[in-house]
Amino acid sequence: MSRIITRELAERIVKKLKGVDVSRKGSPHDDYKIVHEGKIVAFTSIRRGSSKDQGHDFMSKNLEVNTRFAYELGICTKSRDEFLVKRGVIAATPKLQELGSGQFLIEGTAGSEADEGAARPPEEEPQGP
Repeated sequence: MSRIITRELAERIVKKLKGVDVSRKGSPHDDYKIVHEGKIVAFTSIRRGSSKDQGHDFMSKNLEVNTRFAYELGICTKSRDEFLVKRGVIAATPKLQELGSGQFLIEGTAGSEADEGAARPPEEEPQGP
């Protein structure tokens, strides 16, 4: 079985989710809690082994998301807000609208201003007397 989430990717995920280190001395793992507005949303860990390609596929289960979503958090195609919406911690706002199949659109990021202008219907010109 291939390793989808490596140690390096796991560290990026924890950083993106603003994980708080709660590790105990001598523990074989670095433990992190993910907190939003004072409440713990998730708890996960990173193995302390020296191998950077060591598997951390358990992380998606700890975060209660699928492996693909966790991977996308690590490669920066998903945001912390998208994670919180997926977990049901925050509601999707007009700025954060869920598309189909777990994809999200953050307003203002879906192309350039020229693209947005081209998508609008042409305005009618006022007719004179």
